[in-house]
Amino acid sequence: MSEEGRSTVRDVLCLPEMTGAEVLAGVTGLDRMALDAHVVAPGLVRQVAPGSVVFLTSTESLGTEIALPRLAEREAAAVIVDHDVLVSTQWLADRFGIPLVRMAEDRWEAALAVRIHLRHPMVDRGLKCAAAAARLSGADTPSRVATVVSGVLGHPVGVLGPSGVLLAGSRPPGIDELPAALAGHLDTDFGTMVFVSTAPGRDSGARLTCVVQAPVGMAAAHVETILAVAELAIVRLGAWAARSSLTAAWDQAGQGALLTHLLTTGSLDGPRAEQAVALGWQLEGFHIAAMVRPEDPSADRSSVLTALQNALVATGLAVPAVPWSDGWVWWTSSPSRPTQTQITLRSNEVRQIVADLSGHRIAAGVAGAEYGLSGLVRAIGDATRLCRIAGHSAGRRHVETSSDSNPRQYLLTAVTDDEARQRAELLLQPLLTATDGALLDTLTVYLLCECSTAAAARRLGVHRNSVIKRLARIQTLLGADLDDDDTRLALRIACRAL
Repeated sequence: MSEEGRSTVRDVLCLPEMTGAEVLAGVTGLDRMALDAHVVAPGLVRQVAPGSVVFLTSTESLGTEIALPRLAEREAAAVIVDHDVLVSTQWLADRFGIPLVRMAEDRWEAALAVRIHLRHPMVDRGLKCAAAAARLSGADTPSRVATVVSGVLGHPVGVLGPSGVLLAGSRPPGIDELPAALAGHLDTDFGTMVFVSTAPGRDSGARLTCVVQAPVGMAAAHVETILAVAELAIVRLGAWAARSSLTAAWDQAGQGALLTHLLTTGSLDGPRAEQAVALGWQLEGFHIAAMVRPEDPSADRSSVLTALQNALVATGLAVPAVPWSDGWVWWTSSPSRPTQTQITLRSNEVRQIVADLSGHRIAAGVAGAEYGLSGLVRAIGDATRLCRIAGHSAGRRHVETSSDSNPRQYLLTAVTDDEARQRAELLLQPLLTATDGALLDTLTVYLLCECSTAAAARRLGVHRNSVIKRLARIQTLLGADLDDDDTRLALRIACRAL
């Protein structure tokens, strides 16, 4: 076999169906590549595709001899006959370097066997695609899709979400980030990574990628087979993503209303309790709650939610993300009180999710463990408070946890609750609506730098005179004296609250 997985005439003659075949002439052409097989009459040889093994229906040497020059023009791989040939016919085959082979077996059966052998990559591709299509019809999750594709191809398979988050299967080694192309293969030190991704688009949701880890040196024909099966898988994954997004959109409104009722009243009556159970909410036992929110209020909530759901799946958390305020909450429950190690594990899971969603600048809070329905209300309330404290600005952590409880959190809570934000927005409204968007950042940095214009200029990367001009503009817009200590304190609290 060649490096590309194709057969030569010599390989064809080794087939069981070609047993007894005798090479009469053209031995120098035994290493020609054979691409297909045809049974034709001598007068129709011009229709033969290049690289074909030709089974001639001629029963006499003259017809074969007349056909040989035409077959040479068509670059035939070999000529198979079932009769004795003249010396002149053998000489002609030697001249053209076309193997002339005699075999007494049924030419039709042999031709079919040769064609199946030569088209094996295509036949194999068709069989594997058929098997994959049949089994994927029942695969309704990324995990099942990965299992089906791995079973059909016999290679490890991984399903990746946005930013390379592993949703199911095994993580492909040697790939630090997903290629920009939607399909193809990468040769790494660990093998050939064949990948196919969903096409971008508003309705397609986040990018999903099916990656198959093939061995090193895989023939091109087999890579094409893997690509074909992976493309079937990605269609199924796209359908799963669309269905999940639609289901989530319907569930979000109902879950948000139910959670609002729970946190407002502290209880769930009969119908609402039934709804909670139907949604898969865990209401008994000890609860650890988490809340996440995008810091940018103008963020696309649908894309953030999709990324969050993918990150939850990748972390192994089969819990619903319920909309609450400007973010989402979820919780995990256990019948016995979690140990500190288990609580730390949950906090680390949230940190991993926030890291996976780094492109969305997510802040999070984790609280618990609290027992029962009333405990769930307290845990969610604490997680919400901690999420308000968390952030990406100077002095804040991306994730705040109840285990980190200290005076710092209470101080931050005093300037990050809803009332503090509302007062801050009223005070800083002239800067928020100003055409110069750098004014608020300049004021914040100036106050953080202990009102040093030189230090603020260095931190902002501008000239000191620019900072002085901006501060003069700020004083005019706010009608405030920045040299007054009380004014500085109020402004610093307001900047922190936003």
